[in-house]
Amino acid sequence: MLLKPLTWILILFIIAMITKNSKRQKRLLIVSILILIFFSNPFIFRAISTKYEAKPINLSNTYSAGIVLGGFVYIENGEARFSRACDRFIQAALLYKKGIIKKIIFSGGSGNTLEGAFIKQEFMDLGIPANDIYVDPYARNTHENAINTSRMCDSLQLKGPFVVITSAIHVPRVRKLFEKRGMNIVPYSSDFIASNKADNFWENYIIPSTFVLYNWDSLLKEVAGLVVYKILGKA
Repeated sequence: MLLKPLTWILILFIIAMITKNSKRQKRLLIVSILILIFFSNPFIFRAISTKYEAKPINLSNTYSAGIVLGGFVYIENGEARFSRACDRFIQAALLYKKGIIKKIIFSGGSGNTLEGAFIKQEFMDLGIPANDIYVDPYARNTHENAINTSRMCDSLQLKGPFVVITSAIHVPRVRKLFEKRGMNIVPYSSDFIASNKADNFWENYIIPSTFVLYNWDSLLKEVAGLVVYKILGKA
């Protein structure tokens, strides 16, 4: 919650409403409005996130496996559903169909076994054989993704480099964690958010966007996550 710009804005606004000092109230309101303008501006977000988000790449070689990281499935009323980051799933299926990856390893993001079962069935529904799909349903975060898939690749006697398919904004953290485990990987970006543009000048540069506020949550989470993992010696 504390990584969300909207939380900062609300806290400042609430403090401004309850303070009895008129000058302090005015300053707090101005600061909260300036923060809102900054974090809802599409151009500012694109300029900053473009520096952090991994660029798209083209793959021409053949790899023994593609590792798809979870986090694009949510569970509602006991049923699994795709979320907005499901481009990871789409790109993994395309890479397999093109013959670029020979196996698919899915490593979960919630520790819920429903997630892994759902993804395996979805891949099978696209005509991908079950014996080419391996599932790690227990991972709950990127650190556990790296640990579990490293062990799985060793047990399956698969040789790297491995294609790791995840959201572009997630790649910097993924690279550090997987390389810390000694895995030779090729990060494959999907679900790009830095390049999202409207079709007119005003929406691209001026008009505030709630969608941009939401994307800031993702970017700040990634940066904070990478910093924490480095402090803990995991990345």
